[in-house]
Amino acid sequence: MQYAAQVKTSPLYHLHSQTGAMFGLDARITLLILATISIVVGVYMVQVISGRHVDSLLFEHNKYTTALEAFQEDLETRPHNVLATTTDENAFMALVDETRLTANSQPKWQGPYLRTYYTNQHKSYGIMTLTPRQADHSATCTQALIRARECFYYWSITNVPLQTITALNEETDGIETTPTTNGTTQWSNISSSNATLYLRLGLVAP
Repeated sequence: MQYAAQVKTSPLYHLHSQTGAMFGLDARITLLILATISIVVGVYMVQVISGRHVDSLLFEHNKYTTALEAFQEDLETRPHNVLATTTDENAFMALVDETRLTANSQPKWQGPYLRTYYTNQHKSYGIMTLTPRQADHSATCTQALIRARECFYYWSITNVPLQTITALNEETDGIETTPTTNGTTQWSNISSSNATLYLRLGLVAP
């Protein structure tokens, strides 16, 4: 009995009795570290993916700007003026399909001006159109504003994630007071996670 009492009061006994508690503490610390690493990696991956989407949209934006300029130079007018059926969808498709134009306009068409899309369904998002609007995309154009060179064509795409749009806006326009209606990147029809993106391409030809 005296020996047992000595064992229980020895420092070695107390060290062994706390091993389980120390293991539990170590496990909690390890889990906390792993959780922190997971959060950091997750945020990084979201930023990488978002960055790729932004780069892809910017690349497409450059292609469509060039295509629109070439179309308007060849036809000597804006797409909406030479469509057989005037819609924003047909204006976009006229960059790759001359049958969207009136018979009189087709001989001037030197396209296709795009070699990526033969549909107005975007590969990652929604429907694409070519839309004439003022500097604020929510304001429609008039003949007077077109002649005054105050109207622009916008490449619009439905169902684009808001996170992608805001990242794109930061890249193209920086900090703005009213980003949804100002600058190269604008948007509307906002839902919980998506919106319709409007990317300004260039002036509407008179």
